[in-house]
Parts: sequence; C-alpha cells; structure tokens
Amino acid sequence: MKPNGINTLLPQNINAEKGLIGSMLLDQTVVNNCATLEEGAFHLPVHALLFRVLLGMREKRIPMDLITVQDAVDRTLIAAGGRIDGLDSASVALALTEAFVYVPTAGSWKYYWQMVSEAHVRRKVIAAATRCAKLAREHHGSADDLMIDVEKECATMRDGFRPPSQDMDRSLLMEYVDSIELLATGNGQSSLRSTPLQTVNDKSGGTGDGEVTIITGPPSSGKSILGKQFALHYIQEHKFPALIFTAEMPYQQWMNRAVCEIGQIPFKSFREGRLNANEMTSLSTTIARLSKMPLQVYDRKRIKFTKNALESVIRHEAKTSGAKFILLDYLQKVSTERKKDQRTDEAIGEVSDMLKDVAVQFGLHVFILASENDDGSVRSSREPEYDADNILKLMVKTEKNERTGNPMIITDKIICKKWRDAERGYTVRVEMEGKYCRFRDITGANA
Repeated sequence: MKPNGINTLLPQNINAEKGLIGSMLLDQTVVNNCATLEEGAFHLPVHALLFRVLLGMREKRIPMDLITVQDAVDRTLIAAGGRIDGLDSASVALALTEAFVYVPTAGSWKYYWQMVSEAHVRRKVIAAATRCAKLAREHHGSADDLMIDVEKECATMRDGFRPPSQDMDRSLLMEYVDSIELLATGNGQSSLRSTPLQTVNDKSGGTGDGEVTIITGPPSSGKSILGKQFALHYIQEHKFPALIFTAEMPYQQWMNRAVCEIGQIPFKSFREGRLNANEMTSLSTTIARLSKMPLQVYDRKRIKFTKNALESVIRHEAKTSGAKFILLDYLQKVSTERKKDQRTDEAIGEVSDMLKDVAVQFGLHVFILASENDDGSVRSSREPEYDADNILKLMVKTEKNERTGNPMIITDKIICKKWRDAERGYTVRVEMEGKYCRFRDITGANA
C-alpha cells in the first residue's frame, strides 16, 4: 500500500481462477460455456495458458483429463520454444494438478466465472482509465474528438464480461446429435454395459453410465453373491476399475468367494483347505489374475461405513484411478453423521442421494444391495427406490433339506421390478451354483 492509500495490486481472484480451471477439467461442458471468456480474464499466466490449451482441445474435440491436457500443454510449449511467459512443463503440470483436485465438483463453475470476470473487468477499467488519462494529457484536438476517443476506450471495458455462452443448449444438442450419428453408423460406443445375466442383457442392453441399480431380497437369498458376480463381470468383461464396500463380511471372506468363482474352485474344498493338485494350480493362477485386476475391497477395518467416508473415497478414486463400478453391500449398514432427531428413513435417503449424485457426476455404474420389508420394499426407506434407475428382486422358495429335514431357502428367480428406459416386470430364472458362489441364468433352458 502506497502512502496515499492506493493499492498497487491489480484486482484478481486466484482461487476463483483455479476453481474455474478445475471445473473445466471435471466437466468438459464448462469449457463450452466459458468460451466467451478472454484468455486475459485469468490474471495468473499459468491459468491463462491452461485455458488456452483447454479451448484448443475443445475445438479439436479431444477428451480432457490430466494426461491429455498435460500432453497438449507440452505440445504448445514445444511449439513456442519450450517456455511461455516463463512457464515450463513442470510448472504447468503442478498448476494443472492443483486445479484438478481443488474443487470436488463442477457445480459452482458459474460463481467462479462471475468472480473471475469481475476481477477481469476491474483490471480493464484500470487499463482503460490509464489510457484515457494519457489521451487527456497528450490530446491537442477538439474536445469532441477527445470525448469520442475516450468513449472508444471505455467501450473496451465491457469486452470480456459477456455472460456464459447462451448457446449452451445448442452446444449440448450438437454434441448429442454427433453421438447419435456415430451410434447409427456403427462408429460410436454406447454407454450400456452387459450384466452377468443374459436375460437382462436381452431385455435392456445392460446398465448405463450414471445409473444406480438396487438388488433386494430377503435374508439368505444370495444378494451378496449376486453383487459379487456383477462386480467380477464388470471388471473382467468391461475392464472397469471397481470399488467394493462390504459391511457384511470381512475382506478375506469376500475374496474367498471371488477366488472360487473366478478359478471355479469348489467353495467347500477351499474353506476346508483340501485342494487337489489341479485346484491348487487353479488357485495360483487365480491369485495372479486377481493381483492384476483394478479391484479395491473396503471392509470395516479399512473404512468407517458412514456417508461422508464413502463419498470421500468414491470421489477420490473416481478422479485419480478412474473407478467406474461401485458395489455397496449393503445400504442399511451405512450410517450418517445425523442429528439425534433425524429419522432412519431420512438417513438412508441421504446415503441413497449421495450415491445417485456421484453416479451421475462421474458416469459410474453403482450397485446397492439392500434388505427388504415383508411387503418387498427396501427396508426402512422408500427413498432408494425413487433414486434407483434399476431394481432387481431376488425371490426365494422354501424346501426341506433331504438329509436333515430342516427348511432351507433356495433362490430360484429374479424379478426385474424397474429398469430405466427398458422392459421391466419380467422374470429371470436362476440356479444357485453354491459350489462356485454364483448364479446361472437358466431362463432360456426352461423356455
């Protein structure tokens, strides 16, 4: 601050600049909507450079993530001789990483845009006022000519403060049309992914990006086994990095079932430790395969089963490792940091809302296992059924054990209660293969 009280620091909001760049990295549509901004709107040179690169990638329709953006930065720097405004690849990479992790979502981008734009206009006012002062000192013509020149300078103050693109809907529409054209010509890729149940695939095509699927059923109906089967299918068939949250069983038990399904090792022999030579070979091969799978399993020892803890892990892994598949086993085991007077159904609704939010934001395929009431609805709350895109209900029948005479529950079918934009209400005939901890879709065999 000078003695006369005039602050020599130009107006700027570095945090808002970082937040806006971070929002663009999280959601490419933000780049489209900020295309009206001038590069000079970013006071920090590294942010201006990143914005220039992102606009260039937008024009070329290059997907944006940390790797592709850094590659585009390096190409820009090489073309400029290695440095721009004193910036090199390492300094830009640091700023890029900081911006990427700075904001959890892109939802507040308009507020960041407003703050960045206002600081930009204030700098432009100062620059225009400086030029007007120079004109006044150096002008030797008429007063009318001076006022015309001053008005021209003042007009520049409004440049750069145009609102976000008013063509947002048109831009999104054109992107949508392009994607449809690619699908129609066979050159595009649908977001639908097949499931381990062939009947579901035939009826619906599978699950889509951003969809939440709930698997319900009475106790001992096989929800955990079916959830595990879905997880392994999406990992092996679609190469999806997966996060498993298992509150029902410890890590080792979940992995035991996964090993038996993948390696087709009899579960009873595995538990008893009585494996023959072929089964031992299969076990070794399966462990080697599992070690290379993008799979993370969280039990109660690794994480607290609270809404905030789960959301933190999911958001972090979606950003850093590209997690695409989420399995929660099961919903009613997750607590919230709720007030004492908050009802249980409200707490479960909060967890359900959070899972739907992250599914949509990151394009995840989320599967939730949930116990049910006697009437077949999700226990303790109807909110999850409203949030869910798809609902599969395991049905059981009771038979007597031939050896002991005791009643035992056998899962023999799955009802599709709900499926987003697809057929519903049909039955999938299944057979429990307890030997390998999996279900078999036998609908076609019984048709």
